[in-house]
Amino acid sequence: MKKILLFAVLFVAFLSCSRSSDNSEDLPREDFTNTDYIKKIMVGTWDYKASKFSISEYWKNEYNLPGLEPYESYYIINADGTYIYKPYKSVNDDTYNETGTYVITPVKDGYKAYIEFKEKNGGGTQKLYLDNYENNVVEAHLNTIISPTGVIYYKYQKR
Repeated sequence: MKKILLFAVLFVAFLSCSRSSDNSEDLPREDFTNTDYIKKIMVGTWDYKASKFSISEYWKNEYNLPGLEPYESYYIINADGTYIYKPYKSVNDDTYNETGTYVITPVKDGYKAYIEFKEKNGGGTQKLYLDNYENNVVEAHLNTIISPTGVIYYKYQKR
């Protein structure tokens, strides 16, 4: 009788453990594998803070150096799938802003998550690969021919 009772208790414990672990797998993850999570954190205004050409370099903000006119750059990412990008222009220059749509691709098959920006009116596309997000700061990179390393790493902070 004790063996049957012990078996019943272990069986019930096993079932409750397996059910709780099954439920946790159904919950969406709060990381770059979840498109909705990426969109939730990325919607808003992102100010340029620093850049570098390799992982081993220190972050630099070469657009606010003493003695030079201050520059600014930012993305406004909207929930409706549109964006505005102000490239590295003078703070007082509002003559050019890039606009368009974006698509979020989460991490899959070992590839990094990225946001693909498609410029309006037949302009180009650019993929911003998401490397890290912490305390309203995102670190990301672009593959580009204008960098001696083929990559530029960026740091943006959410307003």
